[in-house]
Amino acid sequence: MSGPFNFLSELATFSAGKRIPVSDARTVDQFIGHVHKTAIDAVASQARLHGHRTQEMFEALVLSLNKHRLLKVEDSGRVHPADSFSVPDFRVVLADGSQWLIEVKNVYHS
Repeated sequence: MSGPFNFLSELATFSAGKRIPVSDARTVDQFIGHVHKTAIDAVASQARLHGHRTQEMFEALVLSLNKHRLLKVEDSGRVHPADSFSVPDFRVVLADGSQWLIEVKNVYHS
């Protein structure tokens, strides 16, 4: 879900990490600065851009096959593991009810 609620959740997480009040106008300014720097860093990384594109293509492929009951992005949002845990990129529930947890990788061979 996008929109103001996701934004507010991210702002709250940022302010909690910085131990500053979420309602303080300066918090929003600091958060916007953080988002700006993060976005600049993200688009400067060719590997990150290719990885993102690969995940988007995988998602489009699964949707185009139309053999799923559910496709969910798993690696975003809050995760509260009890110990070390690796979260996959996607959960796919197939028409027969079987579930797959999938980690998408982009591999380059020259």
